[in-house]
Amino acid sequence: MSAKTFPTYVAEAALAGANNKDMLSILNPIGSGKVVKVWEVWATVTSASGATVIVPFEMRRATAVTAGTIATAGRYDSADPAPSAVVRSAPTSISDGTPALMWTWVEQINTAQGSTDSTTAEVSDAGGGAQTRGFTLREGEALYLRQIANNTSTFRMGVLWTEE
Repeated sequence: MSAKTFPTYVAEAALAGANNKDMLSILNPIGSGKVVKVWEVWATVTSASGATVIVPFEMRRATAVTAGTIATAGRYDSADPAPSAVVRSAPTSISDGTPALMWTWVEQINTAQGSTDSTTAEVSDAGGGAQTRGFTLREGEALYLRQIANNTSTFRMGVLWTEE
């Protein structure tokens, strides 16, 4: 087993949810010369209105994401180079990859408590625990989150990644 790789970059955005809404994407653009490893993705609500609801999300693979609001990425070390990957909230012009569906999770929202399951959903959970290697994005590949059921709460969504 190799040593754990720690994320280098983080980006987060807030966005009101909706039925079948594409919420957040990360794209490794063609020509980047990098391999992007996605280590963690989350969608959480700090407060909500209405009754307790269950909101399912899908993480999907794409070959293109060409529009949406670009989120500014932070670096864990200011000496690291600017990231090549592009993170967008409300991404559009998405071309699904094969297979498109990579992973699903459910966020439970309660009026008094906000998100009640956990504050983050780790990508590594999809592969059986912390010993997985994260999702790899080669040049021209992307991942994006889609909210499946309708809920208009504002979600804080984010992604942690490295580039090699």
